[in-house]
Amino acid sequence: MSSAAHCRRGGRSRAPWLTLAAGIVLLGASVTGSDDRVVLLPRLLNGETLHYESHARVSRLIKTKSNVATMMEPGELRRDLTTDLKLSIQDFEMMDKRPYLTAETELDPVEQAGEVTSAAKIPKVNFTIAGDGGVTRADGLEELDPEQRISWQFWVAQFAFGWTLPGAGVKPGEKWKTVEAEKTPMPIAGLSWERETTYVENDTCPILKDEQCAVFLIKATLKQKSSQDDTTPDDYDLHGLKTSGVAKGTNETVVYVSLKTGLLVRATEDLEQLMDVTIAKVDGSNQVQYLLTVTGHFETGFVPANHFAPQSEAETLSGRVVAYSSNSLACLNGNAYWSILISAEQPKDTHSQLIRVDFSLPCDKSPEWMSKKPSIQNFRLIREKNCDAVLPGTMEGDPKEHSTWPIWYYPPGAEHDILPFGEELPCYRSVGLPLVPLV
Repeated sequence: MSSAAHCRRGGRSRAPWLTLAAGIVLLGASVTGSDDRVVLLPRLLNGETLHYESHARVSRLIKTKSNVATMMEPGELRRDLTTDLKLSIQDFEMMDKRPYLTAETELDPVEQAGEVTSAAKIPKVNFTIAGDGGVTRADGLEELDPEQRISWQFWVAQFAFGWTLPGAGVKPGEKWKTVEAEKTPMPIAGLSWERETTYVENDTCPILKDEQCAVFLIKATLKQKSSQDDTTPDDYDLHGLKTSGVAKGTNETVVYVSLKTGLLVRATEDLEQLMDVTIAKVDGSNQVQYLLTVTGHFETGFVPANHFAPQSEAETLSGRVVAYSSNSLACLNGNAYWSILISAEQPKDTHSQLIRVDFSLPCDKSPEWMSKKPSIQNFRLIREKNCDAVLPGTMEGDPKEHSTWPIWYYPPGAEHDILPFGEELPCYRSVGLPLVPLV
């Protein structure tokens, strides 16, 4: 099967059962009509480069029950995946008032806390979008692992969201429903997604604070038309197999599209899916029951050019973590937000040996240095002068003068250095740890 066919069918024939709420279509610049309706079509230039940062958290649990002895028990999957995505526009043109796009995406995985990554070749997906919004070519998609593939499909579906809107345009407050057959090969026939889309409002963009965004809420529910007693798809029937069971699922997606450029600014999606299916020979022998539960959280955000720093601007600093602060008890957007103070061995800023680094992690993750005594290590960092600030807060156990001040903690086994509260510290951004925008 070609990579384009994989993409049109969801590209998930070898991936975990996980269906995203939006179809695989692309793009969205805005044109305002006389009654405040907008048609979201993109403004793109050949040779232009855009950057997005995507995050995926996938949990899949498979349980089996069989009257056939087997040593192959499907394993549990839990994975957090962060990717810096570089989009290169190769050919963009309008034909019969419809956009046609040929582009390339580079997917640079970002190492997570405690994860060691190798210097592997950065995967690329070259793809073509036709006038109807269909992905007609996706070279390199099959070379991605299943979770990377799902993450890319989520990104391209949300990046394409504007093309899925009614051709006459939409305005705030409107709501409409659609039904789309589930095209992923499944052991249960007759599945479809009932989707309700609401144009909620126009609001300040979450990342581009000087722009207005159209905000959409999409709720999708997986429906089953086939009888639970016989859910056999045609290809299973041809091989003398019979299936029975049930499949359920809900996806909820929030999309922000810039009214100025028509480009995707931010999107998030949360999903829960369950399938309980029994596969057996027609005579009822050798049957296997599969209970599959999938949950996932996906998000992608536009990275403005003035916020993107190439790797050549990154520097390696040696030092040790002397204190940290975190809001890990308050899970925001699925992430906890951290700040660490590093005592640099050879500080670039002569007025301060301490530097501050802000980052975020999934709520169930902690930095690896939390569990051991801090030691001198190398940090790959990018200088961010625009976030230099006076150090606020108090140490753990000290009285707080202001309720909004952060509380700082010493890592286990660390020396209790006196922190320079009230002094300005230089700010850096970590290359290996993302800082998810707080919406």
